[in-house]
Amino acid sequence: TGNASVQRHLLQKAGVCEEKKVKGYGWEDTELGYRLHQVGATFMHYDQIITFHQEHPIHPSIHSDAKKNAYAFFNMYQSDFSALIISLLVAGQESHYTKLNGIVNEYKRLEKNHPHSFEAFKQGVKQLLLSLAYVNAYDLPKKDLLDGPIVKMSHSHKIQFKQEIQQLKQMKTCPFLIESCERLINL
Repeated sequence: TGNASVQRHLLQKAGVCEEKKVKGYGWEDTELGYRLHQVGATFMHYDQIITFHQEHPIHPSIHSDAKKNAYAFFNMYQSDFSALIISLLVAGQESHYTKLNGIVNEYKRLEKNHPHSFEAFKQGVKQLLLSLAYVNAYDLPKKDLLDGPIVKMSHSHKIQFKQEIQQLKQMKTCPFLIESCERLINL
């Protein structure tokens, strides 16, 4: 977590850190930060602040715990594309925050400009991201994500999803989003 402070009223509104939502190591602070953001908190980074960390023994399971807790976080907030997109970073599929931000902006623009269109795509890309988080959490091969154990798409929905990708490609309005989606499909 590092060094963080927050106004009391925001913490009261968001609720405190709920360690029961995660097991073992990691992501409880991220989950709290997400809820704080949802109630209006803003975040700033200051390089000048110094934090000292007390060294302590590290359990061998922390990396495994963190990946599973990341999946738990994405599963809790699977309706929020802005949260799900971080699965690309966690699973090592994207390393640039600016590109993630561009993908989120394209998705939001798609929702705004086409609120009742491209529903198969909008749901399908979320399912792909959640599937990526799942296979990453349980060290499964990162392939065939559309046919993974947690994807809930019928065969006809998958066909519609792929057709909508092609329509969006032709429109050329969300190239980062389409490129990321196709990359996940082709893993």
